[in-house]
Amino acid sequence: MVDFDISSILEEYSVKYGIDKGILITGAVFALLAILTLIVVVIIVFRRRRKRKKVAIEEAREAPMAAITVPEPVPEPKTEIKVTPKPPEPKPEVVKENVIYQSPDGNVQIIVRYKPVAVERVEPKYKLNEIEIVGEDISSCLNRINSKYRLSSITIADSEGLVVGSTSSTPEEDAAHAVSFSLGAGVGEKIDRIELIGDENSYIFNVRYGDAKLIVITKSKERIPEKYLNMLEKDIKEVLGRTFSFSKETSH
Repeated sequence: MVDFDISSILEEYSVKYGIDKGILITGAVFALLAILTLIVVVIIVFRRRRKRKKVAIEEAREAPMAAITVPEPVPEPKTEIKVTPKPPEPKPEVVKENVIYQSPDGNVQIIVRYKPVAVERVEPKYKLNEIEIVGEDISSCLNRINSKYRLSSITIADSEGLVVGSTSSTPEEDAAHAVSFSLGAGVGEKIDRIELIGDENSYIFNVRYGDAKLIVITKSKERIPEKYLNMLEKDIKEVLGRTFSFSKETSH
């Protein structure tokens, strides 16, 4: 066992370094006090930290749990697909033609080419004049028909172009046009009537008196509705029947 004598150690250092023994004792005491003070400070700091940690844990246990907010998922952008349909292919144009005149030798032909167009029929504002068709003379009856239906003129001819009656200033010319259009288009066979629309509208149709087929062309500044055209045809037939019968009776 080693004998540890502080007094002898201090005395040995005092002799070795030439320092007073009292000074060494005083230094040793101060060093010991400093070490003890440091130990006390470390213990105090450690205890305070431990106490703070304990208080924090207790507060955390007593505090309610905070609500956890979960962010909503961001929706993916929708991709809109637009499909552009292929435009329909244009339909080929349909062109029809009619031979409206042909010379006896066949060398000359007048051909009308046209594109059929669907036209929406609009009922125009049209009103008849209240006129009674009376009389036995075809000229006076046709003049009354002119006034009743507000016509510019009316011409009646046979299939050869011979004028039967007219209120036109150019009856032979009107009759020739009517016969050409009527025979070329097949009025009375293929179609009921021809309606030519322009600054002055023309209506071409056939009426029968006995075995004879007569061709009528009327001209008007106004569009004549379908029902009034039918009435016009009926009035013309009645006039022809009355005037021709009167002519036969007077001739006998």
